[in-house]
Amino acid sequence: MQFAKDSFYVALRDRLAVVNPQRTMAVDGVTRPAVAVAENEGNLQGLEDAFILSWGDAGFVSNGTTLMKMVCTISYTTSGADGTNGDRGRMLGTLDGELQASSQPPRAQKTNYSVIPPQSLGTMLFWTDFEFGPATDMAERISRVAKTTVYFYSEVQS
Repeated sequence: MQFAKDSFYVALRDRLAVVNPQRTMAVDGVTRPAVAVAENEGNLQGLEDAFILSWGDAGFVSNGTTLMKMVCTISYTTSGADGTNGDRGRMLGTLDGELQASSQPPRAQKTNYSVIPPQSLGTMLFWTDFEFGPATDMAERISRVAKTTVYFYSEVQS
């Protein structure tokens, strides 16, 4: 399951770097593409104009198969780009488009990133189109949550 999480994250991160190389974030003094996994990072509260991935529970698609699925929730917030909060909606739309573009095509090679060099695991993972939730307006910021279901084959052999 961890290989699927890592592979989805790396695919989204690397694709965002192509879609918009200026969409970066600084965490602990390191600047990188603006995609982070909540369970792997320290405090991401207040981070704007970045995509924060959170994972739900994994489960088998049906009995007797090694095909699994997991829901990934992606949260992002912006106060706009012009300093007046007047373009928050436009900026949120830009983030929506960048997330959608970064998710295409909706598949990636499942890879073990815990070794150097990373090693292909010989299978693919794939995901559904994003379901974009409504925009939430709060204290001069606007945010959205998008969800996708990621499908992958279990690494565990019986």
